[in-house]
Amino acid sequence: EALAKESVYHQVLYGRVHLPWPLLDRDVIIEAHSFDLLEESGEIIVFTHSVESYKNVKFPPVPNGVKRRELPQAAARIRPISMNKAEFSAVGTRKFHTLVASKVVSLCARFLGYHMFSQFRKKAERGSKDGSHRRRLEQKRSTYDRVMKPIEAFFEKKEEEGKVAEG
Repeated sequence: EALAKESVYHQVLYGRVHLPWPLLDRDVIIEAHSFDLLEESGEIIVFTHSVESYKNVKFPPVPNGVKRRELPQAAARIRPISMNKAEFSAVGTRKFHTLVASKVVSLCARFLGYHMFSQFRKKAERGSKDGSHRRRLEQKRSTYDRVMKPIEAFFEKKEEEGKVAEG
Protein backbone atom coordinates (compact mmCIF):
# COMPACT_ATOMS: atom_id res chain seq x y z
CA GLU A 1 0.00 0.00 0.00
CA ALA A 2 1.41 3.39 -0.99
CA LEU A 3 1.43 5.83 1.94
CA ALA A 4 3.15 8.61 -0.03
CA LYS A 5 3.93 8.92 -3.71
CA GLU A 6 6.47 11.47 -4.86
CA SER A 7 6.54 9.82 -8.30
CA VAL A 8 6.19 6.38 -9.88
CA TYR A 9 9.85 5.87 -8.94
CA HIS A 10 9.81 7.27 -5.38
CA GLN A 11 7.25 6.04 -2.86
CA VAL A 12 6.74 5.30 0.81
CA LEU A 13 5.12 1.88 1.13
CA TYR A 14 3.47 -0.23 3.83
CA GLY A 15 3.63 -4.01 3.62
CA ARG A 16 2.44 -6.85 5.80
CA VAL A 17 3.32 -10.54 5.68
CA HIS A 18 0.82 -12.98 7.16
CA LEU A 19 2.56 -15.87 8.90
CA PRO A 20 1.11 -19.15 10.12
CA TRP A 21 0.38 -19.65 13.79
CA PRO A 22 2.21 -19.51 16.25
CA LEU A 23 4.29 -16.79 14.56
CA LEU A 24 3.22 -13.17 14.63
CA ASP A 25 2.61 -11.39 11.34
CA ARG A 26 5.27 -8.87 10.29
CA ASP A 27 4.86 -5.43 8.79
CA VAL A 28 7.26 -2.80 7.53
CA ILE A 29 7.19 0.78 6.27
CA ILE A 30 9.83 1.59 3.65
CA GLU A 31 10.89 4.41 1.39
CA ALA A 32 11.58 3.01 -2.08
CA HIS A 33 13.54 4.55 -4.94
CA SER A 34 13.37 2.85 -8.35
CA PHE A 35 15.65 3.36 -11.33
CA ASP A 36 14.60 2.47 -14.87
CA LEU A 37 17.68 0.91 -16.50
CA LEU A 38 15.76 -1.02 -19.15
CA GLU A 39 17.52 0.76 -22.00
CA GLU A 40 21.00 0.37 -20.48
CA SER A 41 20.91 -3.11 -18.94
CA GLY A 42 17.37 -4.48 -19.32
CA GLU A 43 16.35 -4.12 -15.67
CA ILE A 44 14.71 -1.96 -13.05
CA ILE A 45 16.63 -1.47 -9.79
CA VAL A 46 14.88 -0.68 -6.49
CA PHE A 47 16.58 0.54 -3.30
CA THR A 48 14.65 0.70 -0.02
CA HIS A 49 15.09 1.41 3.68
CA SER A 50 12.78 1.62 6.67
CA VAL A 51 11.47 4.98 7.76
CA GLU A 52 9.91 5.99 11.06
CA SER A 53 8.41 9.19 9.63
CA TYR A 54 8.10 10.91 6.28
CA LYS A 55 7.06 14.53 5.85
CA ASN A 56 3.50 14.87 7.20
CA VAL A 57 2.40 11.35 6.29
CA LYS A 58 0.45 9.51 8.98
CA PHE A 59 1.75 5.96 9.34
CA PRO A 60 -0.59 3.15 10.39
CA PRO A 61 -0.17 1.98 13.99
CA VAL A 62 1.19 -1.51 14.61
CA PRO A 63 -1.86 -3.80 14.68
CA ASN A 64 -2.37 -6.34 17.47
CA GLY A 65 -0.62 -9.61 16.69
CA VAL A 66 1.92 -7.92 14.41
CA LYS A 67 5.60 -7.09 14.85
CA ARG A 68 6.94 -4.10 12.93
CA ARG A 69 10.32 -4.86 11.39
CA GLU A 70 13.16 -2.54 10.59
CA LEU A 71 14.79 -3.00 7.22
CA PRO A 72 17.97 -0.87 7.28
CA GLN A 73 18.65 -1.44 3.56
CA ALA A 74 17.37 -3.61 0.76
CA ALA A 75 17.74 -3.75 -2.99
CA ALA A 76 15.93 -5.60 -5.74
CA ARG A 77 16.44 -6.20 -9.44
CA ILE A 78 13.47 -6.72 -11.74
CA ARG A 79 14.33 -8.02 -15.20
CA PRO A 80 11.41 -8.44 -17.62
CA ILE A 81 11.43 -11.80 -19.41
CA SER A 82 8.17 -11.35 -21.32
CA MET A 83 5.12 -9.11 -21.04
CA ASN A 84 3.72 -11.27 -18.23
CA LYS A 85 6.88 -12.72 -16.63
CA ALA A 86 9.79 -11.11 -14.81
CA GLU A 87 12.85 -12.30 -12.95
CA PHE A 88 12.97 -10.84 -9.44
CA SER A 89 15.91 -10.99 -7.05
CA ALA A 90 16.31 -9.12 -3.78
CA VAL A 91 18.68 -8.78 -0.86
CA GLY A 92 18.19 -7.03 2.45
CA THR A 93 19.93 -6.34 5.72
CA ARG A 94 18.55 -6.84 9.18
CA LYS A 95 19.72 -5.77 12.63
CA PHE A 96 19.92 -8.73 14.98
CA HIS A 97 19.64 -7.93 18.66
CA THR A 98 20.41 -11.44 19.82
CA LEU A 99 23.13 -13.94 19.13
CA VAL A 100 21.64 -16.63 16.92
CA ALA A 101 23.38 -19.37 14.98
CA SER A 102 23.67 -18.47 11.29
CA LYS A 103 21.84 -21.68 10.27
CA VAL A 104 18.83 -20.64 12.36
CA VAL A 105 18.91 -17.16 10.79
CA SER A 106 19.10 -18.70 7.32
CA LEU A 107 16.21 -21.07 8.05
CA CYS A 108 14.06 -18.20 9.36
CA ALA A 109 14.89 -16.02 6.34
CA ARG A 110 13.90 -18.80 3.93
CA PHE A 111 10.71 -19.46 5.89
CA LEU A 112 9.70 -15.78 5.93
CA GLY A 113 10.71 -15.37 2.28
CA TYR A 114 8.61 -18.38 1.27
CA HIS A 115 5.49 -16.96 2.94
CA MET A 116 6.10 -13.44 1.62
CA PHE A 117 6.52 -14.58 -2.00
CA SER A 118 3.63 -17.06 -1.72
CA GLN A 119 1.36 -14.18 -0.76
CA PHE A 120 2.83 -12.01 -3.52
CA ARG A 121 2.14 -14.76 -6.09
CA LYS A 122 -1.44 -15.25 -4.83
CA LYS A 123 -2.10 -11.51 -5.10
CA ALA A 124 -0.62 -11.44 -8.60
CA GLU A 125 -2.79 -14.39 -9.67
CA ARG A 126 -5.90 -12.77 -8.21
CA GLY A 127 -4.99 -9.49 -9.89
CA SER A 128 -4.68 -11.10 -13.30
CA LYS A 129 -8.39 -11.91 -13.23
CA ASP A 130 -11.24 -9.44 -12.98
CA GLY A 131 -10.53 -8.33 -9.38
CA SER A 132 -9.72 -5.19 -7.41
CA HIS A 133 -6.22 -5.00 -8.92
CA ARG A 134 -7.69 -5.00 -12.43
CA ARG A 135 -10.12 -2.21 -11.42
CA ARG A 136 -7.22 -0.15 -10.00
CA LEU A 137 -5.35 -0.56 -13.28
CA GLU A 138 -8.34 0.75 -15.18
CA GLN A 139 -8.76 3.70 -12.79
CA LYS A 140 -5.06 4.61 -12.89
CA ARG A 141 -4.49 3.91 -16.57
CA SER A 142 -2.10 6.84 -17.10
CA THR A 143 0.21 5.65 -14.29
CA TYR A 144 0.14 2.09 -15.60
CA ASP A 145 0.88 3.30 -19.14
CA ARG A 146 3.80 5.43 -17.88
CA VAL A 147 5.32 2.41 -16.10
CA MET A 148 4.68 -0.05 -18.94
CA LYS A 149 5.84 2.19 -21.80
CA PRO A 150 9.58 1.61 -21.17
CA ILE A 151 8.99 -2.14 -20.72
CA GLU A 152 7.08 -2.36 -23.99
CA ALA A 153 9.82 -0.35 -25.75
CA PHE A 154 12.43 -2.72 -24.26
CA PHE A 155 10.66 -5.76 -25.75
CA GLU A 156 10.10 -4.05 -29.10
CA LYS A 157 13.84 -3.32 -29.27
CA LYS A 158 14.69 -6.93 -28.35
CA GLU A 159 12.30 -8.19 -31.04
CA GLU A 160 13.92 -5.94 -33.66
CA GLU A 161 17.41 -7.08 -32.57
CA GLY A 162 16.22 -10.70 -32.91
CA LYS A 163 14.94 -10.07 -36.44
CA VAL A 164 18.22 -8.43 -37.46
CA ALA A 165 20.22 -11.32 -35.98
CA GLU A 166 18.10 -13.92 -37.83
CA GLY A 167 18.42 -12.46 -41.14
